[in-house]
Amino acid sequence: MFFVLLFGFFHACSLSPFKTKLSSEHSEFFSKVRYIITPEEKKIFKEIPVKERDAFIEEFWKRRDPDPDTEENELKDRYFSRIEESNRLFTAGKPGWLTDRGEVYILLGPPTQWDKYPMGRVPGAYQTRPTEIWYYGLFPIIFVDYQGTGDYVRVEDNVIHLHELNRAMEAARQTLQYEEEFFDYSISFEGKDGEQEFVVKIPYRNIWFKGTKGGNETVLGLSLEVSDSETQVVWDFNQDFHLKFSDEELEEKAGKTFIVRIPVKLEKGKYHLDMTLTNKTGNTESKKSLVFEI
Repeated sequence: MFFVLLFGFFHACSLSPFKTKLSSEHSEFFSKVRYIITPEEKKIFKEIPVKERDAFIEEFWKRRDPDPDTEENELKDRYFSRIEESNRLFTAGKPGWLTDRGEVYILLGPPTQWDKYPMGRVPGAYQTRPTEIWYYGLFPIIFVDYQGTGDYVRVEDNVIHLHELNRAMEAARQTLQYEEEFFDYSISFEGKDGEQEFVVKIPYRNIWFKGTKGGNETVLGLSLEVSDSETQVVWDFNQDFHLKFSDEELEEKAGKTFIVRIPVKLEKGKYHLDMTLTNKTGNTESKKSLVFEI
């Protein structure tokens, strides 16, 4: 199950994202996975309802388990083991896992060769600064303590070296990312001239279609529920949308958006919207929450 949130803002009413403060447990998770969490996951985790976050964390690690048939999650265990080791090795004014050396150590593991120059290198560009050179095979990564505080900063000798280093670190992250794309869409509330409506926009490229003899088709299930400030449900909506296109028609939809406008009538006040969109081809589900004031 995936959770995606996106919010719109309109001049006719006061509208704000439904964001809840992270608990200490959730905040610690969010901080600790900073080196491997994707931008999409960051957005999702911060904005999904509180009750969904534990399930998100469980799914986050499950999808990164290299051997789901065993009780252990080797990647998770290795990741946190490297955090602990980074704290032991590199702490200097801040936790070691938050330093440049800690990031490299967590993503790439211990170097195959570790050269230390506490008095600086001679000759070299940093001969007066404490320097470390880590080798992964023949590939070097250079760290320099510019301030003499024990906090070594990663540096690159040239553009080619920077490119190769970034590619190596990105490759390490890629092995830990989701293989599937998120089922993304937007939900917004519009109100002007006495008319009110929810507007759902779904990029056609994000909709899964099933090929049939008649072309390509799917069913989108849309469910909305609005509660007032007393958590009482004051309005709801449930409807399936059947989409069917020929190959040529579907090709024309590339880059376009499927838009659903749902009329609603609400009095002045503060409201909370819960919404679920299901792409029944592939059974992919996405949830959103929104608070707004009229």
